[in-house]
Parts: sequence; structure tokens; C-alpha cells
Amino acid sequence: MSDKALVLGGGGLVGIAWEAGVLAGLAAEGVWPAWDLIVGTSAGSFVGAAMAQGQDPESYAQAQIAAGRLEQAGDGPPAMNLDPSRFVAIYMKMPVDAEAPMELLKEFGALSKSGAVVP
Repeated sequence: MSDKALVLGGGGLVGIAWEAGVLAGLAAEGVWPAWDLIVGTSAGSFVGAAMAQGQDPESYAQAQIAAGRLEQAGDGPPAMNLDPSRFVAIYMKMPVDAEAPMELLKEFGALSKSGAVVP
């Protein structure tokens, strides 16, 4: 067991793409995997989870490039189409000093099911 960890930060979609490219470069140079622990936050958690599941860094990076090209061409995944005002209306009912009531949690669940599913 080594004493090295891969630590991945956030950055949204750009962070995912950047980290995917960096990891593909490390793999191409033979620095893969040189760690026994993978930690990530936000975007890094997506990339870290993919790497921990054994995805090939180069294939993962290529998938990010392909997804970006589809989005630029207008052929990307469907928009989430969630009405933000519905989210805010439910959120504003949440108590600040108590646990959220089950009915509000169910409303959030129903709202999340009303949007398009994206990869």
C-alpha cells in the first residue's frame, strides 16, 4: 500500500472535463494509478467515482469531449425543465429549527421526478 492519494476538486462541468484530461495525460505517461485513495468534492467526486469504478481515464476524457461536441451542436441531453419557482416555493416552507416534514420531502421528490433525466 502506498501513501499517495488522488485528490480532485470542484469546478462544475469545466472541472470534470479538465480533471478528465489531466488524468488521461497522467495515464498516458504511465502515472496510473499511483495512489490507493481517491477523494473528490463536487465535480471531483464524479471523476473520482468513475476512476474508482475502474473507468479508463482516456475513454472517460474522450466521452467528455464527445458530450461537449453534442452540446455545442445542440444535440446534447434534454434540459432539466424544472421550474425554479416551484423549487423555491417548497424550499421556503422548510423549517429552520426542526427536521423537514415528510410532506415537504415528498414534494421535493415529486418535483425531481417531473424533470427530464440527464446522463
